[in-house]
Amino acid sequence: MHNNRRSFLKRAFTVGAGMALLPTSILQASSSNQKLRVGVIGLGTCGLMHLQHALEHPNLHVAAICDENAQQIKVAQQMCGTKNPAVFTGSPKAYQALIAAQNIDLVLIATPYQSHYMMAREALLSGKHVACELVMGETVEEHIDIVRIAKQQNLQYSTLDDVLYRPDVMAVKQAYTAGLLGGIKFSKAGYRGALTQSLHGNYPVHALAATSSMHASPITTLSIEEQNAAVAINKFSKQLVPRTYITRRDVTMLVLTHEDQTTSCLQASHDTETPFSIGLQIKGEKGTYTDILNYLQLSTDTTWGNAAAYFADNAHPAWQSARSEQENHAAYLALDGFVQALLRKENAPHDVVASATCSVVLPLAEKARRLGVTKIAFPQFNTVV
Repeated sequence: MHNNRRSFLKRAFTVGAGMALLPTSILQASSSNQKLRVGVIGLGTCGLMHLQHALEHPNLHVAAICDENAQQIKVAQQMCGTKNPAVFTGSPKAYQALIAAQNIDLVLIATPYQSHYMMAREALLSGKHVACELVMGETVEEHIDIVRIAKQQNLQYSTLDDVLYRPDVMAVKQAYTAGLLGGIKFSKAGYRGALTQSLHGNYPVHALAATSSMHASPITTLSIEEQNAAVAINKFSKQLVPRTYITRRDVTMLVLTHEDQTTSCLQASHDTETPFSIGLQIKGEKGTYTDILNYLQLSTDTTWGNAAAYFADNAHPAWQSARSEQENHAAYLALDGFVQALLRKENAPHDVVASATCSVVLPLAEKARRLGVTKIAFPQFNTVV
């Protein structure tokens, strides 16, 4: 019976079903010999990771690098070897010369998030496409501005949200597209990395991108609520081996209500001394996935107590390539999806509207707090012109 269910599910995952929510490029290598010229701004940990991916990518040419820290420039130059990109450094405004350069098609921004809006705005106005780390801006108005400029300039903007390309998320999206989850009723998403590290500076990222494209209608309101929720906490043995425990605790949630009255709940409180996460949960009419419980149920009568085993058997093609064994493969896929969309002159898989929708959540919640309200209308980025 177990093998029969596996056969049924494998038949359900045709290539056509898997493509609906995912970029064509991750299903097959691009046949294009065209190279986009990229300039990388910010060469810290994330910036160097993106630089390495850009250097590996067959359709990218690293034309320029920028960081005000000369030591980080040296590290980047060593990575680039004989490719010898132009260097912009020496001051906080050095990035402006990179943006103004005529030999740049795409600007990749990996600086501290407080500078993302300013740099992206200048790059778009200079006629450059923009790939950016996960925060578009610090205010609702900044998000609206980026969406407006990208549309007016007819340019692409994307936050490189690697949660979209997690192997479990990609497999669940295949299941959703194949109709095995049914319509989504609600989803929940915890803080990124909350189980493994304290959130120094409360870097404002969450996993909304993992579920937002599976909801059938746009978000209309954001509410701030206190809920008693199941959470996962890592505890370490004397040998420093982590074990995950499930418990319950009161959690502040940001509840996003969609036009069809389905909801997306995001964890908005955390504990830096004992990090916890509500994890990722997707509840459909026919099935459920909960990552912290390693539980998957599909098509009402197909239950996988070990979701990881199912994902191993039904991995998305992007996670079956030789490159998938390398570190940070999900981040590479995020960049590749954007690059291939540019080459094909298609809308990016995580386009400016989707990027703004995910990024604006915390600024909008802060705006609600300042106004003294617990419920606030959600920006309709699709209507921005």
